[in-house]
Amino acid sequence: MAQSGTPEVESGDAAGPLPSESDGAPLMRPFMEELFRSLRDYFATLKQEIAADIKDLKWEMIDLGQRVDMIEQKHNA
Repeated sequence: MAQSGTPEVESGDAAGPLPSESDGAPLMRPFMEELFRSLRDYFATLKQEIAADIKDLKWEMIDLGQRVDMIEQKHNA
């Protein structure tokens, strides 16, 4: 602990006292902004992947429908 009563970083790359809310800097804001940015990017990517999967499934359903039609035609012939 520093003599001023402010906690210090014990390990890691950063050195010196930790910032506090009383310093006037909102501590969580940069973290939260990065978190929301990351989540937005993740969900945008996920949305694209889901759309591509749905498109693939649609074509697989069409293909299966055509196969069923061919089997029915052979069976009825």
